[in-house]
Amino acid sequence: MITRRGFLSAAAATATAFGAGKVRPGCQTNAWEIDPNDFSRVLEVLRNIRKLGYDGFETGFRNLLGQEKTLDAAKAAIDQTGLRLIGVHIFLLDYDRETGIAPAAMIRQVTNIAAKLGAERLILSGANIEGNKKADALSAADEQARKVGMRVAYHNHPADMPKLEKLLKASTVDLMLDAGHAYEAGANVPQFFQQHYSRIVGMHLRDFKAGSQVPLGKGEFDLKPLAGAVASLPWNGWVINEEERLNNYKPGDSAVIPARKALRDIFGV
Repeated sequence: MITRRGFLSAAAATATAFGAGKVRPGCQTNAWEIDPNDFSRVLEVLRNIRKLGYDGFETGFRNLLGQEKTLDAAKAAIDQTGLRLIGVHIFLLDYDRETGIAPAAMIRQVTNIAAKLGAERLILSGANIEGNKKADALSAADEQARKVGMRVAYHNHPADMPKLEKLLKASTVDLMLDAGHAYEAGANVPQFFQQHYSRIVGMHLRDFKAGSQVPLGKGEFDLKPLAGAVASLPWNGWVINEEERLNNYKPGDSAVIPARKALRDIFGV
């Protein structure tokens, strides 16, 4: 039987064999107050993210819709920040009742915007529905994204976890694993990562104390076993700080700075 200490030691040795620096640090912009109609504020947040030592960012689709008619200029401005655009995320309060994800017209619009801005991924969240319609709709969105040089990644919430493996098997999309949501749902996150790492393009990392989100590394989610699992495999995805708060409070630097330190301390990036 492999002990936890033995697992982590083996993981560290394997990480050395594969070489350091493959995992990349990213940040979601939703920790800061942003007016979607003020692109200068979006760029201000991006410059700050870069200053804090991140290589890439993810942002909500609403922050980019206003640039649809000036995409070349917007891409140039984003490029000047020195950050890679990891993904544009469509998160809604209400999803299409048939497919459980965003409406097809919205997906087409955001796919075209994201591709022209240089995004690596269109990231889709969704509702929990029965049957294969959700998987089929995700695969259709992925096929459309591939035509413009992108891919789709699904972002899980706690309610997704019981059906997430089945969803991956039934669709072509990759996974933007929200490790914090998986932890909330009671999943064995390191084990899930080891089983599905080839489909995981990045992970949202968040932490909790007594049921409330706190800055990464300040709560009850022990990330060291997950970091060991990452180090044990030839994985070069994104580890992304997501310091959102459900009460719509925007903690900004006060949460992101310690969260960034936790990425360095735990994942070595």
